[in-house]
Amino acid sequence: MKSTHCRCRRTDLPGWLRSMSGAALMVLLVSLVAAGVLGFSAAPVVAQGGDSGPTVAGAPGPNGEADADDLGPVNPRRLHRLVVSVSPPDTGRVIKIPDKKWYRHGEVVILKAVPAKGYLFDRWTGAQGGPVTRIVMDRNRRVVAHFVTVEVELLLDTRPWGLALEAFTLSPKPIRILPTDDGRLHAIYRRGTFVTILARDVDGHEFVRWQGDPPMDGPIVPEWIFDNPLRGYKMSRNKRLTAVYSRPLPVHARLDWDWVYQNTRVATGWQHKCVLKIAVPQPADSLTNEVRPYEVSVTAHPASQGEVRIEPTRNPFVWYIRGGKYDEQRTGNVILVVRVKSRPVPALDSTSAVLPMPGEGATLAVLKVRPLGDIDGNGEANDIDMMLMKMHLAGKETPGYSVRHFDQTGDGRVSRYDVWMLTQAIEGLPIP
Repeated sequence: MKSTHCRCRRTDLPGWLRSMSGAALMVLLVSLVAAGVLGFSAAPVVAQGGDSGPTVAGAPGPNGEADADDLGPVNPRRLHRLVVSVSPPDTGRVIKIPDKKWYRHGEVVILKAVPAKGYLFDRWTGAQGGPVTRIVMDRNRRVVAHFVTVEVELLLDTRPWGLALEAFTLSPKPIRILPTDDGRLHAIYRRGTFVTILARDVDGHEFVRWQGDPPMDGPIVPEWIFDNPLRGYKMSRNKRLTAVYSRPLPVHARLDWDWVYQNTRVATGWQHKCVLKIAVPQPADSLTNEVRPYEVSVTAHPASQGEVRIEPTRNPFVWYIRGGKYDEQRTGNVILVVRVKSRPVPALDSTSAVLPMPGEGATLAVLKVRPLGDIDGNGEANDIDMMLMKMHLAGKETPGYSVRHFDQTGDGRVSRYDVWMLTQAIEGLPIP
């Protein structure tokens, strides 16, 4: 049987002991040990036992079921415990090579995840790599193998409801389609399959957009997807997708003028504007203020040359289009995109409101932003514009021109202040 020795270095002793001579120190230590006052705790000793396997000082025996973290802090002289499991339960198993309860420090263990029938390996927790990986036992470890089902479901729906069974074309074809009475399409695919989904127009309904789970898993989830057919839709899990349909909604938009001057904060007070009026087959003026069955939006198309301020009013079908800021923003044509979408309204107990026509629609309106002082519309303020201004103030005829052309301040009349503003614009001077 091997004996265990404990060696103490002088530097490990308190200062008053280090000052003693070697002989005196030895006499003191022997006396303390003999009296039972001083004890020693050696490091854990690994003994190569018989059938019961190695034993570890301070750790559970071979029949113990200690947790993987119950062996205390990392110590290169210790053995380490490896605990493996699967999630969800009964979806597979993990093979350890070598397969034993305790492992030496630094020992390499190979782990192999074996899925049960109908399941696939997904990932590890506590390890990295594919279904076959290796770990180094430098500490107590707990490793979980995660499995997922081989088959996943693609649930296809439509809005309005009831068109799904005849609206979709899928490629490749699903493994099977589940029978259902909920009006939706339940297609089964092998996990990881890339699917192309086509939403056909059905019964006068036109496809508008997709809504639901995104084609690819990732941190960025698009709110709307407009591609049709939708290609590369990855079946990485059970997914749900809805095709939004609408009936075409006729939309009409009209501007009171096809041009508008730029504005200044002080001189014009942002008074230069056009009025955009929007119409649908069932006008909103027959509805109460609380009931607005249409959602209306007006935006400037990115291809626009000029810049404007788009302002809604209390009436969703009337908008103000104001010219941009003088000498700072661009001039030129502006393309306005008008979109109208119907939405459900509360039930009404009388004919006090007209229910909206279902569907969505869009149209365009175009106007031009002129620089201040550009009376003749040639793109700049010059002497010709001043000549026209003086003719108007003198009461002479200026065919094709109205007060709107000469009114630089936007107050609805023409005065000498408008002449001053025109002079500033011609000379390239700032206008407050």
